[in-house]
Amino acid sequence: MVISRTRTIVLLLVLLSAGHSHARTVKSIEIDAVGMDNSHDAAAARACAKFRPNKAQVTRFFNRASPVETRFVVHERYSSCYAEGSVRFSDGNEGKWILYSSGVAVLTPMKGGVFNIFYKHNRWHDPYACTYGMSDKPEC
Repeated sequence: MVISRTRTIVLLLVLLSAGHSHARTVKSIEIDAVGMDNSHDAAAARACAKFRPNKAQVTRFFNRASPVETRFVVHERYSSCYAEGSVRFSDGNEGKWILYSSGVAVLTPMKGGVFNIFYKHNRWHDPYACTYGMSDKPEC
C-alpha cells in the first residue's frame, strides 16, 4: 500500500511538472532607472544610489524568480531601493517592473494584473543585505 501510494505521488508530480518544462524566458529587458529611493531620507538615497543592477542581472532575476505574496514583499523583504523598466518574454507577454534591491519585484503585465515575484541569490549590490526577515536573526 505504501509503495503504491508513493508511486502515485511520484507520477502525479511528474505529470504536474511536465507542463512547466518549457518555462518562458526573457526575450528583452529595458532598464529605465536604477539607484532610486522612495524613503525621502538623504542617507538612504546615498545608499540606494549604489543599487545599479545591469541587464544581465535583471534578466537572470526574471528567469529565476517565483511568485510570492504581497505580505512577503511589504513585511519580510522591504527595501526603499529600486530600479524600474520593462520586460518582454519569449511567449510574447510583456510588462513594466519595479525591482527592489531585496530581490522582490512587482511586475505589471500589459494585459493587466499585478504579480509579486522573488529571487534571493542576486549578484547586484544590496545596501540593505542581511537586514531582511521577521525573526531576530536577519537573513543574508
